[in-house]
Amino acid sequence: MKTKNKIAIIGPYPPPYGGISVHIQRVVKYLPKDRYVLFNTSNSKCEGAISFYGKIKYLKVFQFIFKKYKLIHTHSTDTCLRMIFGIIGIFRKNIYLHIHGASLSNLLHKRGMVSFIMKPLIKNLHIIVVNSELVSEIIKYKPISIHKIDAFLPPTFDFPLLIKTLKKHEQFFQNGRFIVSMNGWFTKYMGEDLYGFDLASEVLKKFRDNGINIFMVACINGVKNKQLYKSFLNYITTHNLDKQFLLIHELEETWPIFMASNVFIRLTNTDGLPVSIKEAIWFRTKVIASDCIARPNTVILFKNRSVNDLYEKLLKIYKKPQLDLKEKINQYKPQKFNYSLFSEIYKL
Repeated sequence: MKTKNKIAIIGPYPPPYGGISVHIQRVVKYLPKDRYVLFNTSNSKCEGAISFYGKIKYLKVFQFIFKKYKLIHTHSTDTCLRMIFGIIGIFRKNIYLHIHGASLSNLLHKRGMVSFIMKPLIKNLHIIVVNSELVSEIIKYKPISIHKIDAFLPPTFDFPLLIKTLKKHEQFFQNGRFIVSMNGWFTKYMGEDLYGFDLASEVLKKFRDNGINIFMVACINGVKNKQLYKSFLNYITTHNLDKQFLLIHELEETWPIFMASNVFIRLTNTDGLPVSIKEAIWFRTKVIASDCIARPNTVILFKNRSVNDLYEKLLKIYKKPQLDLKEKINQYKPQKFNYSLFSEIYKL
């Protein structure tokens, strides 16, 4: 099939495992192989993908001026790459910039040369966002079109994978334990722990100080801020929480951990529409999340960056009977899922 009939998808393919890379992994899994070309911005190998990693991508990107595709769908968070696509958009009116979080909105609010250059380039692009707040922020810059599309694509329930994942950590996932799961990167945003590992460790200590032993497991996508990571580990060690807080690094599928938990927590101080929340809900696990943005209706909100409010919300769930893993497995039924990206944007 000629490239003019294919979709060019630009973005990270795992590892590392994060919201965007897992989203792309699932998108290409659903698509027929002859309908897309993947340009992988991660330093990872993916069969059939074209490497788009490193500084060389700033030269490679100009191929999209000359090579025709049905549409060009970029997930890149690289500001320079976004600006170049904005320039290419003068020649190609089929470029879709997918915004999974607040990065573009934050850039546009800043003063400086980069923001000054980016603002007029948006009118050359189609924009895909994950929530209504971003629609309101970006529409004022008059993109060709703007679409609100949920990034969530449900994982396939795989019982052997579930058992295999939990078997590796069977000492931690013991019957009768109240387990809280989370995920994220060790990184900062606006000078704070973006994913709230500091809040998680503090609330764990608060439970223990009040005579209640709960257990936390975090699926770690990676460490971008080594000092933050060291501070977290030091806090856990200093307060003897080692046996109550499990870190799992770069797990390919995190849904088995979320499914095996009593609660999933999302402690971010800014956000898009995270896949992890939708996965937890999909597998009938309670979700508590910060109120930094609007969340799905079933999510229990706590005041952003408040350890005390997080503690109170967790305590309420702890005191109520919850579905255990066996009940979740027995009650699980595959649900129909129609993904608007395929129908609205890809026209498949």
